[in-house]
Amino acid sequence: MLLGVAQKRERFILHGIERIEKVKKELFDTANNRGKASVNLLTNSLVRTITIDQRSILEITIPRAARQDRPVFLNGNPLGNTYIRLHEGDQRLSNDAVKRMLAEQREESRDTRILKGFDLDDLNGESLRSYRQVFTNREPNHPWNSLEQREFLQCIGGWRKDRESGETGITAAGILMFGDHTTIQ
Repeated sequence: MLLGVAQKRERFILHGIERIEKVKKELFDTANNRGKASVNLLTNSLVRTITIDQRSILEITIPRAARQDRPVFLNGNPLGNTYIRLHEGDQRLSNDAVKRMLAEQREESRDTRILKGFDLDDLNGESLRSYRQVFTNREPNHPWNSLEQREFLQCIGGWRKDRESGETGITAAGILMFGDHTTIQ
């Protein structure tokens, strides 16, 4: 996002910001106000002052919020105050979509859950081989290409070790991606 630049039709017009430090302070004050925004995603390194033709503008890089922070919403209430960026515009999210985001805030993603009682035999070998071939074709020099199946699955999230319990196994994502139809059911 650029502050200090206007767009008229297909042209950009450089206006600049006279009191740039004041605008920057207001930006961070608003981002840190939980009554205005549910989470502040900005850091000093994401807000840069750029000078062009003796005029200063602000370049603001807004990162994607982590799953645990979504939805990012305005005015203290996610319902009716959550938007999604679609191309150049923001569209209000439906209450159902907001509720799904709230449900997905769990600390651990459902896809990373280790499924008890499942092992490599529950995977469709041809499906996994095909995926690895596509991966190798796209990234021929990638170090994962030389890994064994379990190690490769671990790198892409299909196999995991729970550091607290020491349990290892296939994840829900691994079964959904490469499992046989009957195994998935």
